[in-house]
Amino acid sequence: MSPKLLQKPGFLKLEKPNNWHFDHQNRARISVLLAENSTSHVCYDHIGCFSNSPPFLNAFGYLPLSPEHINTSFHLYTQANPSKSQLLNPYGGAGSLRSTHFGLSHKTVFIIHGYHGLESNPWIPLMKDPLLKLDVNVIVVIWTRGAYDNYNQAVANTRVVGAVTANLVKLLHSSGGISYNDVHIVGHSLGAHVAGYVGQRVPIGRITGLDPAGPEFNTADQRVRLDPSDATFVDIIHTDGEIAPFYSCGHMRSIYYFIESINTNCHFTSHPCDSEDDFKNSLCTGCGIGCQEMGYHVSRNVRGTFYLKTSPNYPYCAGSH
Repeated sequence: MSPKLLQKPGFLKLEKPNNWHFDHQNRARISVLLAENSTSHVCYDHIGCFSNSPPFLNAFGYLPLSPEHINTSFHLYTQANPSKSQLLNPYGGAGSLRSTHFGLSHKTVFIIHGYHGLESNPWIPLMKDPLLKLDVNVIVVIWTRGAYDNYNQAVANTRVVGAVTANLVKLLHSSGGISYNDVHIVGHSLGAHVAGYVGQRVPIGRITGLDPAGPEFNTADQRVRLDPSDATFVDIIHTDGEIAPFYSCGHMRSIYYFIESINTNCHFTSHPCDSEDDFKNSLCTGCGIGCQEMGYHVSRNVRGTFYLKTSPNYPYCAGSH
């Protein structure tokens, strides 16, 4: 038995029969029903319009909230201001950049949190500080108000966060003179898909997805999720095989692997392999098409799927496997 749609003016409700099992197939069916019965769109200044029609079926009909509600903020850190951030305004023009320590000739790394992320998350300075030692601009993207809505609303909100962030990247390029190729966006969970939406609007050099959120994205169209076409180079660190473990150790572990990879003597050497089972059975001990260094210092010249072993505790790298 399928769910019924109960429609009132301006109101849409799903009624689920008692014997109906809420699995992924029915989940997809609900998305289609919602899209067919409540297709709508919203438009916002500077970033355009957003619809819940296909392919954007992954948020159960939710539309992204306004930039004013989400209140995305951009916190710049450099070697000149490693502890106290300077706020960047995507619409402030060249003058707003000149009043900051933004390094025009330096690489720029964006850090974007995921669902229920906070500016006070302890992992953010742990990632920011070693990056600053490499003399890059670090921009921390905070969208807490949009990330603390219910999950489906937060999924929808990622589209607006990505659009606003893309406008900042455009400003850095047009007024700051940076190369798009020198922009690297690191996103965790939902933040990885935010990075993908940025890359759909501007041709950035690199996106690193740290365990990109799976629910509502795994089977979605490539226009809806982080995809290899979203940047010149896209690398993804998967650490969680579960379906929806937002607070699991594995889901957060990708962050700490990446942090450790930035500046360490212990290398995350990964091996090309056809499957996880083959890797566990020691069938991929050689380098074949070439081993990869997982994390910040990954080579952009190698493509494919790579596996490696890690230690259960810090330091997480486990030698050459």
